[in-house]
Amino acid sequence: MSNHSFGVPKIQKQSRAEIVALIRHTLSILAEPGQTVELRIPGIQGKRTDSGYFTDFDKLAGVAAIYENRAEGIYITLNPVQPALLARSSNRVREYVKQTTSDRDVLCRRWIFVDFDPVRPAGISSSDPEHAAAIDRATDCRQWLAQHDLPSLLADSGNGAHLLLPIDWPNDDASTALVKDFLLPLDSRFSDDQVKVDTSTVGAGHLIKLYGTMARKGDCIPERLHRRSTLLDVPPILDPINAETIRSLCSLSAPAALSAQQQPAEPKDQAALSSDRALLEEIKSRLDLVAYAEHLLGVKAVKDGHQFRLPGNAGFLVDTEKGVWYHHGGQEGGDALDLAGYGLFGTAWNNRDAGMFKQALAEAAAFAGVLLPKAKDTGSAHDQDATTQSSSAPKLDLLDVAMAWQVKHGHDMDWDIDREEWRRWSGTHWQLERTSEVLDLQAAQMMRAVGVTVQSGSRTDGMLKYARGLCRRSFPLARPLVNFRNGT
Repeated sequence: MSNHSFGVPKIQKQSRAEIVALIRHTLSILAEPGQTVELRIPGIQGKRTDSGYFTDFDKLAGVAAIYENRAEGIYITLNPVQPALLARSSNRVREYVKQTTSDRDVLCRRWIFVDFDPVRPAGISSSDPEHAAAIDRATDCRQWLAQHDLPSLLADSGNGAHLLLPIDWPNDDASTALVKDFLLPLDSRFSDDQVKVDTSTVGAGHLIKLYGTMARKGDCIPERLHRRSTLLDVPPILDPINAETIRSLCSLSAPAALSAQQQPAEPKDQAALSSDRALLEEIKSRLDLVAYAEHLLGVKAVKDGHQFRLPGNAGFLVDTEKGVWYHHGGQEGGDALDLAGYGLFGTAWNNRDAGMFKQALAEAAAFAGVLLPKAKDTGSAHDQDATTQSSSAPKLDLLDVAMAWQVKHGHDMDWDIDREEWRRWSGTHWQLERTSEVLDLQAAQMMRAVGVTVQSGSRTDGMLKYARGLCRRSFPLARPLVNFRNGT
């Protein structure tokens, strides 16, 4: 690999002692003294993973700094792992490791990890605008969480942004399910076509960037610089959040526009959404996981026995013997259909709704070369005529929904172009609209009324962006007043 790939901008260059100090500070925040932490450096020279287990954080920081100019990214386990794993490589790093930390090796959960990743092609660093957008989105989410009394620390991953929420939960299925339930509404609320909330970070053994080290995806070019990861803001007090508080927020964040009767039924099993289980199994068996992963990530896989590693993608690999793919070198991502969902949505489809499942199924079938059967016509002639007319009519998009929304709400809702906020007519004056849930509900209700599917919060956000352009106006500033002792 050329040295140009790992160039460091001058403003990012620091001495070895400074780098060690930054890493040591990170460990003092994220780990307890004496805790066993895995240091992992995947994708070295495109084919090897180095790893070691540490209880001596000074040694960990020193070793990590040595890898500063040799790896795309340097990672640690977020939660404490079994002390017995120290026997794999005690306070040192081994090359070409085969065993790394799995979810079952974690003692307990200390953090919930929320990853805000800017949308861009695989294998490259983010641009400055993409990087800034991710940090802004994480900041918005952090403020929203703080309104619900959920503290978090903010970190810059070098390409995107992270939030870490303190917890003290057991490592069990219930905790894993609760973390998943927590990430899904954040995805719906804060993901769009620019920044995505990664909902695949639920595993207890998930890795995070070791803040203080460089992020070096792709070549370092002026438009896409390599950057140093860092902790941006750490509250002085980070008390663990109890599980009940998270459950309450998950319940509160359920899409208000969908009643229990309107919500799409989650499939009890995959056969419920496929007319033929044999067809589903045929798609899975014929989809070349390695070829699809190469197509998805834009890199050539490196064979290692029955495993194929995808260089530069944080330990992404495919196990052809098991017929599954993994992320971050040790987390099982799922089967062929989950991989198609990962390509479409940035996460496996995870039973979130029938529409996502069908899209993943169609994507997998197309790549595998399997023809899906057409839906059977079972309606009356009248119904078929209506269907024909409907299919020939132009499909509505988000701009159409925004125009319909303006007709219904434009008389009492306007976008203040000076303050960049919505204003609502109270009957006597225009007041700032500070309740985003009301706007989300109105947007979702309008989309449903005109027949546009409400798939996620990013779609309602997109509709409201168009509505801003349709309802924009300038409001006169209030007359400035100055207080004096004898009056105003």
